[in-house]
Amino acid sequence: MSPNRNQPPRSPAEAWFNRNLPLRHGFCAEIGADLRSHTPIPVDVADKSFFGDLMERAIGLSLCDQPPYLNLLHLLGDSRAARLLQLAGYEKAGVAPTPADVFLVAYRLAQVNQLLNPRWGGRVDPEVIARFLRRHPRALPRHIGETKFEWLAFEDLWASYSGGFHAALSSYGNAIAQVPLLGGQRHADFLVGRTLLEVKSGRLDRETYILQLINQLIGYGLLAHFDGHTVTHVAVYAVRYQRLLRFRIEPLLTRLAGRRLGLDAASAGFAEAVDSRGRGTAAA
Repeated sequence: MSPNRNQPPRSPAEAWFNRNLPLRHGFCAEIGADLRSHTPIPVDVADKSFFGDLMERAIGLSLCDQPPYLNLLHLLGDSRAARLLQLAGYEKAGVAPTPADVFLVAYRLAQVNQLLNPRWGGRVDPEVIARFLRRHPRALPRHIGETKFEWLAFEDLWASYSGGFHAALSSYGNAIAQVPLLGGQRHADFLVGRTLLEVKSGRLDRETYILQLINQLIGYGLLAHFDGHTVTHVAVYAVRYQRLLRFRIEPLLTRLAGRRLGLDAASAGFAEAVDSRGRGTAAA
């Protein structure tokens, strides 16, 4: 189902997109046609949001030379964090971790992230979570029934990722995970060299999903430029579809705007639109 383009924008950021990049829908149609030409890898898990987070963490562990997700590892305590980092290959020079080890570490990180960001939307004190996890080291069990399906899905996607996508992404440069943008109002999945990368493990079979993705890619690229990062490309790795799509950001902006749109002016304008939410002048 196509989004209703006559609906009013839900946020100043969306209004900025509608005003400055009116040709996004044609681009979304092209991306959709590309993805539909590839049969997605089946993913049979009960909690697709949790699995998507798990997959992102696993890719981050494989891409980043320095240990990522230290904010989550910190909550587990030094000794437990050290064991997990060793499993992920950060303390074994020249020894690649097994897929099972990467899965376990990513699983734990996704569990901690779920505690920090409960679905009911409440605010959680990280130090309260830290005290709880350190006092009760068995508080993050592996639920055997659910984990079996998550492992089977992970095994298939990881085999695809390891078959060429890891090398392609690594060729972009050094990776940084969970990149804070505009004072933490947004977080990008990765900055790999000069490429702003988002990882998507879920479905991208509707125009609404693809439009959200395009908005996210462009928005994060603009905010990264505004924050002083040298970003030349934006990219999405659609894991299930086995597609890595990468675009130079300035030509893409010009195409979607239908006119030349300077990166400096665009990034400043978009940052102002996003920051208006932080100042409480509008709701997203």
